[in-house]
Amino acid sequence: MVESREFEVSRGWAAGRRTPLNADPLGCAANPELATLRTMAEASPKERILEALRDLPADASIDDAIERLVFLARIDEGLAELDAGQGLPHEEVKRRFGA
Repeated sequence: MVESREFEVSRGWAAGRRTPLNADPLGCAANPELATLRTMAEASPKERILEALRDLPADASIDDAIERLVFLARIDEGLAELDAGQGLPHEEVKRRFGA
């Protein structure tokens, strides 16, 4: 969905995030694996699940598939928390971990 000529609003995995058009913030052009993540970010949840399962190796177990899906779900939850303003500033995280 395009909001204006300068920004696009993502759906799905990165819902509501404003990204400058033609931006490549993840460096996807140089990394095909990141390009897959960017494509997945724009897909429906069902499409993302199917893509994640297709990307597993042929000898993957059901536990491997579940682990991958839980990982993606946790990313979604973290992004939703950030969008809701519940994230911590970098300096606060460093302070908590004593870095």
